[in-house]
Amino acid sequence: MARGGKRRLMGRWRLKGWQAFLILIPLVFLAATLYRTNHLHMAGLKEAVLSADKDGDEESLEKAMLALADFTLTHTVISFTERNGESEMVLGTGVFYLEGQYRRAAEEALDRARTEAAKAGNAGFGNAYGKVMDICDARARRYGWGYTAPYFNCIANELSGFPEGEVVSDQLTANIPPAALYRVSFVSPLVSWEPVTPVMLAIIALGILLAIRILVFTISRLGAKLLK
Repeated sequence: MARGGKRRLMGRWRLKGWQAFLILIPLVFLAATLYRTNHLHMAGLKEAVLSADKDGDEESLEKAMLALADFTLTHTVISFTERNGESEMVLGTGVFYLEGQYRRAAEEALDRARTEAAKAGNAGFGNAYGKVMDICDARARRYGWGYTAPYFNCIANELSGFPEGEVVSDQLTANIPPAALYRVSFVSPLVSWEPVTPVMLAIIALGILLAIRILVFTISRLGAKLLK
């Protein structure tokens, strides 16, 4: 085959800029669809964790946590979470808390504190406890605390203001576990062995090719103008 024929054959198979752009469009759509599918699956697994936590089913909670961790740690999952009133993109589940477990542990600590108070002969603790609950319940409704750390901290702090509740407050504060123990966050890898990875690599490769084409075209146009 003549040299000119080889050049024409190579020219036919050479990917042009507009062809790369046309291929890029469906690939971007496919990647977005795959990422959305991953996110929705992760959200379903996360909801199963929160549901089991709310119901207090420890066995179901453990299984749901393992399923969520296994999927998130082996797939690229993109999520949007709110932090300090602003939305931010994260890889994985984002931070969430097992509020049910925390609430149950805190309530057990509160019950133990009341039992100890009764054994110690703090007859006035019942009245103090009722007043404190009224105060902290009102604050919880106002600030949307629920049964979380601020709510139980409020009880401990308010009880310490009553002479008959000082010992109880100290014990309550010591026994309530820190909320950080119930903090959960699984981070997914940026690159994983799943269909979305080769699609993203193809998008990046085509994007680089398209950028080079645009750059070469721009330089050639500028050079042509300078030579005039």
